[in-house]
Amino acid sequence: ERRVPRLLRAGLLAAALSTSLLGIRGYFTRPSYARSDVRAVATALREEAVAGDVVIVPPTDWSLHQYDLGQATALMAPSDAQWDRELARLVTEIGLAQRVFVLDYERGAADPRRALRVALTRSGVLTQRRAFPGVILETYAVSSPIALPELASREAACVTSGALCLQADGYLARPVSGAAVPVALGWRGGPSEIRYGVALRLYDPSGALVASVADLLVDGGLAATRSWTDGSEVPSYHVVPLPVGLLSVPYRLELGVFDWDDPDRPVALMQEGRPPVASIVLGDVVAQRELWRDTSMYGVPAPESVLGLAVSPSLELTSAAIDRELGRPGEVLFVSTLWRVRAQARAGVEAVVALTQDERDLDVAPLNVAVPSYPVGRPLLHVAALRIPASPQNGGARVEVRVEGRTVAIGEMSLNAGSHTYEVPSTEYPMMARAGDIATLVGFDVARDAVVGRLLPVTLYWRAEAGAGAADLKVFAHLLVDGGIVAQHDAVPAEWSRPTSGWIPGEIITDVHSLAWQESVKSVNSGVGALAIGFYDPVTGRRVLWEDGDDSLELPVAITVRLPE
Repeated sequence: ERRVPRLLRAGLLAAALSTSLLGIRGYFTRPSYARSDVRAVATALREEAVAGDVVIVPPTDWSLHQYDLGQATALMAPSDAQWDRELARLVTEIGLAQRVFVLDYERGAADPRRALRVALTRSGVLTQRRAFPGVILETYAVSSPIALPELASREAACVTSGALCLQADGYLARPVSGAAVPVALGWRGGPSEIRYGVALRLYDPSGALVASVADLLVDGGLAATRSWTDGSEVPSYHVVPLPVGLLSVPYRLELGVFDWDDPDRPVALMQEGRPPVASIVLGDVVAQRELWRDTSMYGVPAPESVLGLAVSPSLELTSAAIDRELGRPGEVLFVSTLWRVRAQARAGVEAVVALTQDERDLDVAPLNVAVPSYPVGRPLLHVAALRIPASPQNGGARVEVRVEGRTVAIGEMSLNAGSHTYEVPSTEYPMMARAGDIATLVGFDVARDAVVGRLLPVTLYWRAEAGAGAADLKVFAHLLVDGGIVAQHDAVPAEWSRPTSGWIPGEIITDVHSLAWQESVKSVNSGVGALAIGFYDPVTGRRVLWEDGDDSLELPVAITVRLPE
């Protein structure tokens, strides 16, 4: 009675094994089994690869090696933990190849830390990206041996707990417009209760954000900062995609750190002898004028409104976009315009972008859209900053471009003039403290009891002074325990709705800040805390001095800090 089940099981196992072997054999040998994945990639490589081309595949993945790749040579990507040691081997095997293909899966098996793409983007440019079901094939045109950006030591910038410090950086300062900026960063850290991420942002001279990327920080074993060993020195790699048409002007590259699991929690960076800041400047990036890409292979879209208007003999306005539909007093409106050079210009073309309301210009900014050195066919991206005045009219407004006497409407928006009050409200803590020529603090409200982990609201009442309208500042509010920041909130006043550039002298601004805790509950002890506030320039980090010469004002109130029950 027992032999029948055993024989049955043995037969089933043999049948399953036979079917599996036949299936595998058929997949690799019979055309009827063809699928549009790795096999299709092999077909594409066989048709277009030339002698010397290289295709890099994920480590331990041998599926592509089973196919005829024509003249392409298949190489294994280094395992992430072995990247530094294996890079020299990979460079030697690639040799003088001018084209490198990268086969990857949607989960990023070939390059989980982006080191390979950083090296390829530093030494070349991504020219094509094709998606097959579950498989991605990228093509890089390589002009020099692949290498990572060289890390250079820099002044350490650390999170307030000291659990993570940036101590080195390196990036390509002259990338190709429409390609990307490869960035390498050197970190020192230890085990942390926070999984830290890094954000890299690129700003144009007007202050407009033109490119950004955010990545989780992991070490060679793909472990987040919670699992780093004490004193770890970890490199991280990042690719900041660029829009097409960047002008050859300096773009500011900034870095910030954030809590990956709670992005709204502020993470300040501190450098020796300086106040904490939300971000630090790594340096400038200037796009190469002689090279460009007409379409971004890195996923950056062009401005959304497609126009295609020949506005002058030498220029075509390809597309345009404005960054908001509703504007408030003092806010900056960023207008993106993408142009194409139709014919060689003998001199710069006179062009402006304007914000108008009821046939009246509220603000006008020049557009440097063509110079003789730019070749025909070159795309040009220009981002202009328009300031909404302190006292606009409620209602609609129009954005228009004017080129050599021709006017083209490119967008509409609504302006909310809001209301202005000049009466000082009743407040629990009235006072008079002046911050430069920006504002006078006439009072504040705050609870005297702060529970770790719960938001602490603070309401500040400002009276605008004569210099407010010429500044564009943020307000910081810090809760200090034993001299260290344990909770904070940095923002444009009135929950980002009342920039200082839109203040009218004498008006009262109610400014609410909900302080979020910097560190985990376990790292904050109960005790008595102090509140420090002030203004700072978000670009330079420079603070406005108070009348006593200090760059922050400690409010005359003691805050009891306690752990949750």
